[in-house]
Amino acid sequence: NLAEALQAQREMEAKLAAHEAEGAQANDSLAVTAASEKARADELEARLAEVAAAASEAKQQAEAIEAASAAVAKEKARADELGANLAEALQAQREMEAKLAAHEAEGAQANDSLAVTAASEKARADELEARLAEVAAAASEAKQQAEAIEAASAAVAKEKARADELGANLAEALQ
Repeated sequence: NLAEALQAQREMEAKLAAHEAEGAQANDSLAVTAASEKARADELEARLAEVAAAASEAKQQAEAIEAASAAVAKEKARADELGANLAEALQAQREMEAKLAAHEAEGAQANDSLAVTAASEKARADELEARLAEVAAAASEAKQQAEAIEAASAAVAKEKARADELGANLAEALQ
C-alpha cells in the first residue's frame, strides 16, 4: 500500500507540474496577444481622429461652396434686373456675367475638390471598418483562450487536491 501510495503521489505531482507549465505558457501567450490588440486599437483610434478632422474640413469646404453659390445667385439676379435697362444695362450685364462666370468656375472647382476628398475619406472609413472587424475577431479569440486557461486552471486545482489527499494518506501510512 505504501509503494502504491508513493507511486500515485509521484504521478499526481508530475501531472500537476505539467498543468502548471501549460497554464503559465497560455498566460504568456494571452498577454502578448492582448498587448498587440491594444496597440492596434490605439492605431485605429488615431485614424478615426484623422477621419473626423478631414470630415470637419470637408464640411467647412461645403459651407464655403454654399456661400459662393448664394453669391452667384445674387449676382445673377442683379444681372437680370440690369438687363431691363438697355444702354447702361448692357455694360453692367457684361460685368455681372464676368463675375458670374468666375464664381461658377470657382464653384465647379470647389465641387470637384470636395468630391475627391469625400471619396478619399470613404475609402479610409472602409479601411477602418475592416480593421475594427479584425480587432473584434482577435478579441473573440483572446476570450476563447482565456476560457481554455480557466478550464486548465480548474483541472490543475483538482489534480492538486487529489495529490494533497494522497499525501495525507501517505503520511498516515508512514505514521
